Amino acid sequence: MSTMTPPPLPRPLKILMLHGYTQTPQTFYQKTRSLDSHLQKTLPQLIPKNLLAALPPPPPSQTPTPTPTPPPSSSSTSPPPPLTTPATKPVILTYPAGPLKLLHSDLPGYDPTTTTTTTPADTDTETESEALAWWIRSDPSGTLKRRTLPYLLSILHTAATLENAPYDGVIGFSQGGALAVLLAGLLEPQPQTHSTLPEDIAIPPGIPPLAFAVSYSGFRVMGDTDGEWDFLYDRPGGITTPTLHFIGSLDTVVEEARTLAVARVCERGNVGRKDGEGSLTVYHPGGHYLPGGKQFLGVLAGWVAGRVREARERELGIISDGASGGGGEKKEEEVEEKVEDMDVPF
Repeated sequence: MSTMTPPPLPRPLKILMLHGYTQTPQTFYQKTRSLDSHLQKTLPQLIPKNLLAALPPPPPSQTPTPTPTPPPSSSSTSPPPPLTTPATKPVILTYPAGPLKLLHSDLPGYDPTTTTTTTPADTDTETESEALAWWIRSDPSGTLKRRTLPYLLSILHTAATLENAPYDGVIGFSQGGALAVLLAGLLEPQPQTHSTLPEDIAIPPGIPPLAFAVSYSGFRVMGDTDGEWDFLYDRPGGITTPTLHFIGSLDTVVEEARTLAVARVCERGNVGRKDGEGSLTVYHPGGHYLPGGKQFLGVLAGWVAGRVREARERELGIISDGASGGGGEKKEEEVEEKVEDMDVPF
């Protein structure tokens, strides 16, 4: 747990955005433009002004905040600094790059008989593509523990300690969705988490727990050996960080059962919470992608607003009983009623 005092409220909402397997920060940003626009427009209406506000632009003479240094890649090129939306908006989205550049043979549908760019004529070494990943199937835990987790934890640690502006939550798609839930679970202040934490996973001090995690087409991370991550998924009480899971009814890449396996772990953490205040699973009538329909963006915004309000009211010492920000609460209820009218399959 952090011993630092967070920046005073109101302040912007900060979200870490984790791309899927073979994507890049740039492609994921393009696929989430409507999500970004909807959150920027809607969240200031749902969250009271004493809890959320954009910061004014810094003075021209102000020294820029240091950028987290990515870990070394397998190639000579390290991941670029995270892509970040403007800091003067009420919602700041940060898109880090997966530390692994995939080989052409790692890409879905790879066929060596029809691919001509994988091996130069004068070498036996396979070339890399521009596609990125957080881990690869042949070495899932090693990649996660040595490179991906240290990289993301360094970003969170820098934000919470050096910048004094911690991240509120994380949103991920597919492999990034699986990683979002894993990351949220690792940061929970549960004694059983830290007592069973493997020696090769180090959580830097000063990173507060996340207020929420959103997983689109996510799944339970598998390790190099059976049960390697059971200390996280199978602990008493499950994962208690509120999580929102989206499942595409026509998704043929990540089957429904795989997403439900991790969603059920998170729902065990709903004990003591009112309906809709904890982890939630939503179906959309599509495939392996982020649903951009108004009703699903509305579900996302309404749910995220509720979790942010809860976390920031706790920070101010306000009991979450509707006593704060009456205007914001009314608008959130109105949005939730509209979502119910749309008959969204929860």
